[in-house]
Amino acid sequence: MNNYYDLNLLNERYNLIKYTFSKEKIKHLESKDFKMGKLNGMFTFRYFKRKDLLLNGAIMYCYTYKIIDSDIDRYYFLDTWLIYSPLIKYRTTPQELSKIYDKLDTFVTTNKQMKYKKLINIITNPLSEPRFIALPKEIAGEEEIYLCYSQVNKSLNKDLDTGVNLILVNKSISKEIIYLSDEVLTLLKENANGN
Repeated sequence: MNNYYDLNLLNERYNLIKYTFSKEKIKHLESKDFKMGKLNGMFTFRYFKRKDLLLNGAIMYCYTYKIIDSDIDRYYFLDTWLIYSPLIKYRTTPQELSKIYDKLDTFVTTNKQMKYKKLINIITNPLSEPRFIALPKEIAGEEEIYLCYSQVNKSLNKDLDTGVNLILVNKSISKEIIYLSDEVLTLLKENANGN
């Protein structure tokens, strides 16, 4: 994503359109409109909070640093790992999150301290699913920055790539992060043009 949006404006527009979503549209955005999507994560707390997150989440930026299309489970999802911060500075300059990733990468390759073994294992293990793991001061300084995992429905985010992306997040509702779908972003753009 090279064009960055005014997040305040996007969130205002999202607040206008999200309540017009039909039950079917919400199921679609939750990835619960097909059998394998309904089964994906159904025994987790976050599964039952997706609708609430869709209706009460805030649009924010993240830096997606790894995407794996394992498709071994045939659920039609991508596994992604990302860095996210609620701080205002990252709302206006989201490309700065890539610098945090560079620090994270350096930290993993150079740090051998035992107290960080668990964190390094989470970062390097391809099967880890971190949910809001706060990054240590050696990486984030005094800033609130999180390492997160998210599954993405391929049909909702056809052009997802590493780098800066838009997400829906509300940590007080759920530790799940939902990437803003192509469809919702199109609706937000149309709303901006008065359509």
